[in-house]
This record gives sequence, C-alpha cells and structure tokens, in this order.
Amino acid sequence: MSDDIPEVEILPMRSKLNGGKLAGVSALWLVPLAALALALVLVWQNMAARGPLIHISFDDAAGIEAGSTQLRYRDVAVGLVEEVGFTDGLEQVRVAVRLNKDVAAYVDADAAFWTVRPQVTAQGISGLDTVLSGAYIAGSWDSAPGGLADDFAGLTVPPLLSGGREGLQFILHAQSGGLTSHAPLLFNGVEVGRLGAVQVSVDDLGVEAPAVVFAPYDQLVTEQTRFWDSSGFSLSVGAGGAALNVESLSALLGGGISFDRFVSDAALANTGSIYEVFGSRNDAHRSIFDRDSAVPLLISAVFEEQTTALSVGAPVQLDGVDIGKVISVDGVIDQARYGDNHVRLLAQMELKPEALGLTGEAAPALALVFLEDRVRGGLRARLATQNVLTGAALVEFVRQPGAPFAQIEQSIGGAARVPVTAATLRDAGDTARDTLARIEALPIEALFARFAGLADQASGVLAGLDENSTLMNEARGALREIGRAADAIRAFARVIERRPNALILGR
Repeated sequence: MSDDIPEVEILPMRSKLNGGKLAGVSALWLVPLAALALALVLVWQNMAARGPLIHISFDDAAGIEAGSTQLRYRDVAVGLVEEVGFTDGLEQVRVAVRLNKDVAAYVDADAAFWTVRPQVTAQGISGLDTVLSGAYIAGSWDSAPGGLADDFAGLTVPPLLSGGREGLQFILHAQSGGLTSHAPLLFNGVEVGRLGAVQVSVDDLGVEAPAVVFAPYDQLVTEQTRFWDSSGFSLSVGAGGAALNVESLSALLGGGISFDRFVSDAALANTGSIYEVFGSRNDAHRSIFDRDSAVPLLISAVFEEQTTALSVGAPVQLDGVDIGKVISVDGVIDQARYGDNHVRLLAQMELKPEALGLTGEAAPALALVFLEDRVRGGLRARLATQNVLTGAALVEFVRQPGAPFAQIEQSIGGAARVPVTAATLRDAGDTARDTLARIEALPIEALFARFAGLADQASGVLAGLDENSTLMNEARGALREIGRAADAIRAFARVIERRPNALILGR
C-alpha cells in the first residue's frame, strides 16, 4: 500500500507581498515596522507643531530651571525654558525658550522679558503666586505681528506698560529726593499711574524716574500739569489757623507723587515729556504763575509800616490767588511827598498777566488797565500775615467799599505806584493775647455761681431719696463730673494767664 503513495515536494513559504519578492521575511516583522513608521510620523508632527527657539540674556538665573520654568504672557503659559547657559565671557546668563507656535509671529524686536519672583517693597508684596509655583519669565509685546526676533536682553524690572495696557509715558525729575521707585501716581487721591526705577539724572543735578499714567487718565496730563511730592504729611500755619495735609494713607506709608492740571485749556502732553516734581501742592500751584511772561507788569507800593516781615519772593495775592511776587524791598524817605522824614517801606512787585487770564503781547498793558479800573473802585494794596509762626508777610489786594478816590500813579521809566491801606500784620503773641482776652471776657464767675446754685438745688432734691438707690448713685456721679469740669476750667485760665503763648506754640 505504501508503494502507491506519491511523493510530495515541500517548498519554502513565499510571501505574497510584492509578488513574492520578500522571500524568507516573516509577516511578524510588519508590527514593529508599522510602530516605527507611526513614531516617525508623530515625531514629524511634533516637530512641525513646535514653535521657534529664542534666547534671552539675564544678569542672573535665580529661580529659572530648564524644563520647568515657563514663559507667560498675560499670565498664560506660551513657552518653556529648554536650556540655561552663559553668554560669551560668562558675563550674563543665556536662557533658551521654546515658544508656542501660535504666538511666535508677535514676538518681534520690541518684545520685553523679565523674571517674576516674590518681592517685598514699600508699596506691598508682589509675586506671591511664585512661592509655590516657582519663578517664571514674563513677556510683553503688542498685538500686531512684526516678525520673529530670536535674541533679547532681559529687563531687571518690569516695564511700566505691559500686557496690552495703554497710557502716557514721561519723565519726572526732582532736585533732591522726593522720588521713590515704583511709587504710585495720584490724582485727587486716586492711583492712576506709577513710577519706574529712580536713578541719578543725566546732568547729575538731581534724580529722575520714568512714569506712566494709564489710559483713560492720561488725558489729565497736559503741558501745564504740575507734580508734587505727597509722600507724607505737611503742617501749614497761617492767619486762618493750622492745617494738616495728608494726601492718602498709601502715599504716607510707601511714598507717592500727586498731580493736577491747574490750567484747564492747556494742550495734552507728549510722550517723553519731562516734568519737575515740587515739594508741595502750594509750590506746584505757584509755579504756574512763575512761568516767564514776554513783558511782566511792574508795579510798586509804599507802605507806612516799616517791617522786616516782607522779603523778596513774597507772594502778591488778589482774592487769595497768587498773581505775582515781590522782587525788591527798600526803605524810602520822601519829605516833599509825605511832609516828614520817616522811613517807609518801598516794595517793587512783578505781576504775571497770565494769572489774570491775560495773554499775548498786550497782556501787561491790559493788566494795568485791569488794576486801574479796580483801584478807582476801592482796590488797595496792604501788608498781611503769610505765616503766623514765622511772621512772614505778603502783599494782598483788597477792596475797601467807600474808600477815598485814588488812582495808580504812572511813572516814566519806572513801576506804576498803587495806593495802599493799613496793614493787618499779626504774630503768635497777638493771636495768643486775643484768645486770652476772649477767655477773660467769658462770664466764668457767673458760670461758677450757676454751678453752685444747681448743686444746691440738686442737694435739696437728693435729700429725699434713698441713700442706696440707683438714682442717688447716678446723681452723685454727675455732681463729681461737674466739679472736675469746674476745676479744669480754673486750671486752664491760670495757665493762660501766666503763659499766653501756650495757646499757639503748645508749650
């Protein structure tokens, strides 16, 4: 039977792929080949989706780590640090950052980068979120694609305008101090801007700092805007009493610069303008009227009072507004005019027509016409107290109804002379004596007599009450308080009688 079975020829298996050309290759190799192909596709897709690499140079790399430190724009992660190294010569740290592809076109040459870390300053604590998450690199650029730049110099401090904010940038200059880095800019006590880092000015004559007022408040900054130091409080004493001025609690604690327009019709400021910072609001306001005039109006006045209280630079006021200043103070004897040899006070003054709302070449002549008209109506110049404690004086124009007719005397080649009236100079002693006189005029003895009568009546009423009743205890307490008040009034009267200046000087 076995002889009838035909022999079968056994041939090696051939792959059906490629028409049997892959002879000897097992189909099991298709799986790793497919996986490799898929991996290559994924790598290619990943490479195609990756953004470009940029380099940023910093002074140091504190808190920056490759593979973990993010680049953020408006607090959104848009990149990752891939490498941290050094520049040539080891002068700076060079950080390589891989950008997200969708923002790469906006990172042009004007982009700015800085490191955000926890920081404690007089204005508060910033960067607290980095305590747990770690430091990160913040970036700022505009919303217009400008072509990718790949090499940047990192900033040591954040820019004043970042994250798409708009505003007006300018420079503040101070002769000595008065500026604090990163202090707020205040308008009517509201923070509307901020200072940058303070540094010595280019001319070495003071300090300066970049500043910004954010939109829409940048419309408040004009060519005539004035800035002053409001970091603290000021005490001013005048004829009307003492005044304590505090701009805001934040400015008192951390420093601040305030500003105001003062002139409403001035042109808006330009980017990069330079402003001087004054020591107080009064100084800033006075500077408005100190600006140069083409031809200031020169006037003079001869006062009967011979006093050293008036000095060069003292303000000249009309209705409480500074309209000029005293430019010279001299003594004058004019027997022919006054009929005696008494020394009188001659004050030369310079008035600013702008302070009266007059501009142009004809402003001085119009200012003189303005004064002439009001002098005929009773306007007179007089000396008045500027500061009670120092005794400094100023010149003020006041209207006196029913005053005898007078007019401005014209002088060829000299200053026009204005008529005067009696001074109202006062000092601390006069104020104390006036206050003492008012205290002495009070019916203190009559008040004591009434206190005594009331006490007797109260004693009569209390006689019929229970010794331990609540009403009796309250009444006794009220009588004790009345007695203490009477003792305090007597002690105060004795102190003022011996030391009247204590009312003003607090001694």
